[in-house]
Amino acid sequence: MSSIKVKAGDMVGFSSFSLLDIGINLATRGIPFYHISHVGVIANDFAPVIYESTASDIGSCIIQKERVKGVQAHFLTQRIEAYKGKVWLYPLARSLSFSQKRKLCNYLDSQIGVQYDTLGAFRSRDLSILEKIIFRKPDLHSLFCSEYCGEAHKVIGVIDPEVNCGKLNPNKLIRLEKALGIVNNGIRMEVLA
Repeated sequence: MSSIKVKAGDMVGFSSFSLLDIGINLATRGIPFYHISHVGVIANDFAPVIYESTASDIGSCIIQKERVKGVQAHFLTQRIEAYKGKVWLYPLARSLSFSQKRKLCNYLDSQIGVQYDTLGAFRSRDLSILEKIIFRKPDLHSLFCSEYCGEAHKVIGVIDPEVNCGKLNPNKLIRLEKALGIVNNGIRMEVLA
């Protein structure tokens, strides 16, 4: 959809038909093929680049110039073209100030190369009260997708600094941000023209 304008801070959600994505949706109270199983954040207005943390092989990071697992960046158009599934844009309800955009880019860039947090992603599913109470202290030495995006939104002041982003799976992050009026409803995306 060439009429969709993305801007710094917008969230991009992904959902595919893979068994992993179906499992993620079921474990995070989502509906497979309808809700999301992965999320990234847009870094700037002028040349849309998506920053995300993933363990999937999705191509070379445009900053690190190699294939990596963990925090990486890709041109949004190329990311959407290569993705086998549905992609949604969750636009911020308000545009960011210049200062917020600078903070966002600085934070996103500072995390490039941080390893993917497989255990944290598994624990974010909210299925165990014991894990929720005891084992889920904030730890940013490795990051899973929604933890990274939630932290980015904390840095720019759109999410309360007290929120533990390590508890936010992709569906929970988008639900929280929609409920708080931070992002608008999702818009289905196609390759940008």
